[in-house]
Amino acid sequence: MSGKVMLFIFEGTSDNTTLAPYIDELIKECKLSLTVEIIRGDNTSAWIEEDGKKIKDKFKWTPSTIRQDMIGLVKNHISKNSSIPDLKPKDIYKIYYVTDTDDCFQYPEMIDKVNKSRCMKSIFGFDKLKLAPNVEIPIELIFFARDLEHVTIYNEVELTGEEKNELALKFSGDVFTTEGLFEYTFTRNGLKIWDTYSESYTGITKHVGRACNMNNLLEEISILRREKLELLEKEIEEKTSEILKIKDLATSKAKKELEKLNRQLKIKTKEKAALEQIIEKRENMLNIYLKNNPQD
Repeated sequence: MSGKVMLFIFEGTSDNTTLAPYIDELIKECKLSLTVEIIRGDNTSAWIEEDGKKIKDKFKWTPSTIRQDMIGLVKNHISKNSSIPDLKPKDIYKIYYVTDTDDCFQYPEMIDKVNKSRCMKSIFGFDKLKLAPNVEIPIELIFFARDLEHVTIYNEVELTGEEKNELALKFSGDVFTTEGLFEYTFTRNGLKIWDTYSESYTGITKHVGRACNMNNLLEEISILRREKLELLEKEIEEKTSEILKIKDLATSKAKKELEKLNRQLKIKTKEKAALEQIIEKRENMLNIYLKNNPQD
């Protein structure tokens, strides 16, 4: 295994429930696996506590420590991971930190939101996290403004953990029974979106209102599918070329090699056809949703 695992860091169980199952389904089509770390809280705005008391102006993660904090978190996840045996730093394709903005860029007078906004800006500036000598893994930040439920269902009120979990379970089920719902929710749905991660990092610091950059992940996965298809096409071309070189040889060794190559070619051709069908379906998901759910 090398670079075949996407690591998603979620702040809460409801985020994981809402997003991970469908993302897992998408990346399997690219021959990638999903591993998840749930922090159970927002460390960028959580106060440090001593003797049960919150220490003013001291946060679990700060702009100056967040790179090492995240490296430590990822290393700990890798060392204790049970879902993917023998997971190593080099196996990680990319790290995604998923967070709510909590409108942190709009409240310069609130120190917890200021700390969060500065932490987010620090992550925006990260290119990679160094997990081991010669192992640097790309990282992106996926955000929801003001929060995930505000993006998915226009929620404006404070929700309990139980309410969030109920909504998460419903959404995670609905996206598998309503074609295109996931794509519509995070690419249309009255949202402000941006064409690239980097544009979203700049844009969200100034934007007021519902917004997210999940569309950039969907586009990234779409590109990975296309790259996988191109790789299959290249492998098929190479197998075909090898077959043509030895098909007229009469030796027993050549005949055995020819049988082997033909089997491999058949498998690759079937994989290519299956992936082409997946790509066609995925690229039409939004249109399917809009056709079945006309918008006013």
